[in-house]
Amino acid sequence: SPLAQKVRKWFDNRSRKALARFMRFTRKWSARNVFYQENRDKIMNLTEQNSGAPPGTPVYFGYLQRTTTELMVPVTEDEMAVLQETANEWSLRGPPHEIQ
Repeated sequence: SPLAQKVRKWFDNRSRKALARFMRFTRKWSARNVFYQENRDKIMNLTEQNSGAPPGTPVYFGYLQRTTTELMVPVTEDEMAVLQETANEWSLRGPPHEIQ
């Protein structure tokens, strides 16, 4: 019935808001994300040089992933393990304030 739908909608709206206050937003970090954050300035400068486009443009974003991948190629397995450990820690506790 229409009344039952309205009542259900009323309860849904209020219960979701109550739950939303207690939700904790988390981010699953990867070794690649950590690498990007630790080398952000270098990656952004190289991307701008390689693409010839200013940051924020579609061409720039097209080159951003390629540049990150190129810089990750020489990363050793040991360095990758450290990056992954950092990613796991950031996923649990959050990244340092300067990265947030």
